[in-house]
Amino acid sequence: MVFLALFFTLIPCVCAENTDKNQIYKEQFESSGASQLSSSIPKDTLKSLDKLNISLNSPESLAKIDISNFFEEVYAESQKNFKHIFSYLTSILGVLILCAGIKSFAPENKKAPQENVLNMVCTMCLSGCLTAPITKCIGASKSVILTASNFTVSLGAVMSGIMIASSKPVSASAYQCLVLFSGQVMSRLSEFFLIPIMNFLFGISILSAISTHINLEKFCSSSYRLIKNIVKFTSALFVGILTLQNIVGNAADNLAISGTKMLIDTCVPIVGGAVSDAFSTVRSCLKLLKSGVGAFGIIAGVFTFVPIISECIIWVVFLGICEFLSDCFDLKKPSLLFKNTSEIMKTLIAVLSCVIVILISSSGIIMIIGG
Repeated sequence: MVFLALFFTLIPCVCAENTDKNQIYKEQFESSGASQLSSSIPKDTLKSLDKLNISLNSPESLAKIDISNFFEEVYAESQKNFKHIFSYLTSILGVLILCAGIKSFAPENKKAPQENVLNMVCTMCLSGCLTAPITKCIGASKSVILTASNFTVSLGAVMSGIMIASSKPVSASAYQCLVLFSGQVMSRLSEFFLIPIMNFLFGISILSAISTHINLEKFCSSSYRLIKNIVKFTSALFVGILTLQNIVGNAADNLAISGTKMLIDTCVPIVGGAVSDAFSTVRSCLKLLKSGVGAFGIIAGVFTFVPIISECIIWVVFLGICEFLSDCFDLKKPSLLFKNTSEIMKTLIAVLSCVIVILISSSGIIMIIGG
């Protein structure tokens, strides 16, 4: 009776051996929930993926990515931000040139008091030019981080389901818990801590640059270093824990899989070898599905972050140019404003890089180790 029960239980696996592998893949794709991942990706990202002919339900498209088209799409997204930021740069340069011209006409015996007033007025005008785009960039970063955290949680759920179906329950449970925790932490930190802190530091930077009696430059620089160190530590901790969990979990799962295949070969009479081969075929299709979903998640994550990271990088370059011109014109307070604002953008890049590292490593490590 035991052998009869095993026989009828494993009939689907025997049938799977004679089924087209593409059909098995399509059935696994639909049942895993991978088809619903596109709903958690921004529309602009989906448009970029369509231009590259990358489709989630076609693993072949992921293997045929044209590198030149990839960089062309990245360049196109960066060019949009360049044109947008350049319009602000012209206003900023106009203010700097005007202040430098006014300063050159000041009498030498009254230059010191007039220079203080001129620096203050110039810094206030520049603050007005920078406040709107910088705060908008910080707000856009918050939206991107929230989108990425939701996508990471959705991707983690799909990947865990695929891993459980491919006889990897230990790795799947550890992976799902860590990804769910990191996704929730990312969303909460960005909403209630990170973005308010960045706006606060930007306000402090403006105040420190305008006022002649308040010097908070050391406070701002220490805050930037602290945030960057926390970001580095968080990224290293996440990658390390995820790697260790998957090494241990993968070893335990592989042992269980080997035992299952040996049990099938030994206990199922006549068709034991066929059932074992069918079991391997189904697992191979699941590996292909996991690799396709993971690769799609990495590429989608990259294009989700490309616009906002490129905007921050362009701001850093432009602010560096403005700081250099301010030093050339001997405008100390505006130079300090540009320096502090540039540090804010660099800190924002570090935070965004941490989030994208979590997204990429959560998929990449599972694809490599948890195979």
